[in-house]
Amino acid sequence: MTNAVVLWLHGLGDTGAGWSFLRQRTRQALPNVEWKFPTAPQQPVTCNGGSTMTSWFDIANLPIGPESNGDEAGYMMAVRRIHKMVEQLEEIYPSERILVGGFSQGGECASHVRLAITVCLACA
Repeated sequence: MTNAVVLWLHGLGDTGAGWSFLRQRTRQALPNVEWKFPTAPQQPVTCNGGSTMTSWFDIANLPIGPESNGDEAGYMMAVRRIHKMVEQLEEIYPSERILVGGFSQGGECASHVRLAITVCLACA
């Protein structure tokens, strides 16, 4: 019986399917945990010459630092999109049984969601 869920967010240019191996690798250790691997929308990414790829938000240049100009509107749109995913999961799981995590760009979004959301999410 599934009693918890991990919402895992991939990095720039990747897909949710690219991380789905985590489900199999953790099955023995976490048999009652469901994994969700959403894929970011396709959009132009400035730091990659405007190429269209999966991205939670635009990145103007690399490396990212304190002086970087960020895509605040796109970033907040991604955070709202992820909040909606969490709200849908709350229809099935108690919020304290939902873990939001990710890699690279997805990890940044996951961190913001965990800090900004008004319900208690699972922490790791």
